[in-house]
Amino acid sequence: MLVVYKVTAALLSLTLVSVIIYESLYGRDLNDEGLKLRRRSFAAFYFLYLISTAFRYFSISDHGIELIPIRVMSMDIITFVVAALLIAAYFGRWYYKHFYSWFFSLLLPVLIFIFANVIHYTAYYHPVYSYHEVFSISSVSEIRLVQVAVLVIIGLLVLYYLAFFVLICLAYRYNRRRRQRVTTLVGKQRFHERGDLLLFVFIVTCTFCSNFIGSLAFDIFCNVGMMAIVLLSVRVYTEFVRCVRMKHKGSLVPAAIRQEIQQLSFHSPSPLFAGNLTLEEVAEQLNVSRDELSDYIYQTRHMSFSQWLSFCRLELCAYLLEATDRSISDIAAEAGYSTLPSMYRAFKAAYDMTPAEYRSKKRSEVPFEGGNQP
Repeated sequence: MLVVYKVTAALLSLTLVSVIIYESLYGRDLNDEGLKLRRRSFAAFYFLYLISTAFRYFSISDHGIELIPIRVMSMDIITFVVAALLIAAYFGRWYYKHFYSWFFSLLLPVLIFIFANVIHYTAYYHPVYSYHEVFSISSVSEIRLVQVAVLVIIGLLVLYYLAFFVLICLAYRYNRRRRQRVTTLVGKQRFHERGDLLLFVFIVTCTFCSNFIGSLAFDIFCNVGMMAIVLLSVRVYTEFVRCVRMKHKGSLVPAAIRQEIQQLSFHSPSPLFAGNLTLEEVAEQLNVSRDELSDYIYQTRHMSFSQWLSFCRLELCAYLLEATDRSISDIAAEAGYSTLPSMYRAFKAAYDMTPAEYRSKKRSEVPFEGGNQP
């Protein structure tokens, strides 16, 4: 089991170093504040976790697993505090921008880390491998004083961890309550990022708890879990860089609008065709601004809004005629036509045939594989 732990710890360290280098270099050519925050956050998370992993590695020996090693625990808290402040920034709480937030947040764990390293190399420090040793107070007054100090410090570290865990929860709640309207494309990206961050919090919590458990199997689980999350973050980070590149090239909004239209057009009933909608109302349905939708329509179709909306309705009619057996009157109502004759006139003008003729013609051709998107 000890060999397996050492292998997973070595693999985790190698993974962390590789990902730090990759995420520090990839996307550096893009001048984007959100990307800078993510790149620096990932580098900070993983660099501190790498140091914590190294200290934990040396707290395990042939004698067993050291219980509540304050040097490792204080490093875990430093890692978690940095993570908490940066995760809160992602959720819209900008504590990290203030020097005093860093100073007062890191002051106690850094002092404890220094104290732990000082006593680690003195005769007063004695690693313990069972809870009986933890709570058996020495008869030597100096050692007894150190033991009591260690127990107090452990209590402070636990309270500190809980405080910053609550800070993350409050920031997450604040983010959820804001209810920002975003496109499906951006929403999926944020969903993956939130998932990655919450998984990171979970595995760091497990790692912190492992200091009280003293189980190699649990430590191995933490190492493997962190490796999986680190590799997942590479995919999420790469996808975010791709979105930023699209935004800089001006192709992100068109791609997001296309995706929104595809989802709404073939949703039954589609809110895009509910009555005589205005440009502002359709833009709100697509979670974009009026100007963004207007530019998209002109750049992709060179049409007015009314022409584009009519085009979308006809595309939906053509799709439903070809892909379903629904009646033409149902299809006309689904596409937002007030009367069946109005749908016939528009369809005849666009396709030079009636809806029934179009369905018959398409059914006699190759099997349907999908139509053009609006």
